[in-house]
Amino acid sequence: MPAPASTTFDLHLPASAAPMQRKHSKKRALYLTQIVVAQCYQQRLRALLIQLCGLQLNYLRTQAADHGCATRFLISSEVNPKLFFPLLMRELPSAEFGKISQIFVERY
Repeated sequence: MPAPASTTFDLHLPASAAPMQRKHSKKRALYLTQIVVAQCYQQRLRALLIQLCGLQLNYLRTQAADHGCATRFLISSEVNPKLFFPLLMRELPSAEFGKISQIFVERY
């Protein structure tokens, strides 16, 4: 009995069939904002930001300022700070609102 012929398969696929390697080059927009409040209102501000932004709140930092506490926060673009600033202004009338900066970061 003769030895079975070895069978070879052509494993070269057309370029369109090859799996695409996606580079995560898409950027997402984030808003960076600073609010300065008196020390006694700091807890209230943190609670309001967490309540209003939820999981969209990416970063929250508090540090001492000349006349109160400065809070910087970073939220994703699904939540626009301009929409909830009126509520914060009603709740914290002595707050000083800084500029809203939109920044773009790489998606990970």
